[in-house]
Amino acid sequence: MKKNLYWIALAAFIIPILARGLMFYRGFPNQRKVATPDYQAFISSQPPIGDIALNKNIEQTSGVILFDLAHANQYQPADVKSLQEAIEKRGGKVESISDATSLEYKLKYASTLTVISPSTAFSADEIRIIKAFVQRGGRLLVFTDATHGLVYTDFFSGSTISYPDTNLVNPLLTAFDISVNNDYLYNIEEHEGNFRNIYFESFEKMI
Repeated sequence: MKKNLYWIALAAFIIPILARGLMFYRGFPNQRKVATPDYQAFISSQPPIGDIALNKNIEQTSGVILFDLAHANQYQPADVKSLQEAIEKRGGKVESISDATSLEYKLKYASTLTVISPSTAFSADEIRIIKAFVQRGGRLLVFTDATHGLVYTDFFSGSTISYPDTNLVNPLLTAFDISVNNDYLYNIEEHEGNFRNIYFESFEKMI
């Protein structure tokens, strides 16, 4: 009796499994070969190696180039190493300004002010000082990066707000009738190893 109950219980366990398997059985899977790109034959554009100006006569100039560090600028010294080296090869001197209170004094002897991706705003007085610097012949160089914005999270709602660095440089650039967008320029044919690293070959004097 106990033996019959054992077989009945075993059948009650196995039969539903077999029935389900037969119901959904679609045969053995036939794995198809998925076509993939020929990665070994892929050649990407690469930036030039070495000093591209090695065999060129570099015009020697003078002047002090100030790098703004007074506005919580979102870059590291290594990011501008190549630019700094190019300036020094031409006889220029690189200085940084970390205290906005010394801006007016340093701009009295500087030839260029470089602003890279700030995360704090320029005051109205700073904009006035920089505008006067440009009007008497100084140069202003401004860089922004679409990936270097700030993100704020609202404590109560949990929503996030993106605040790009262009929002902080546009008030400064507006003094010169210029504004920039928080986006990229692309060149998929001729670039420096990446379609976002475009070449500029011609410039127009704005002021």
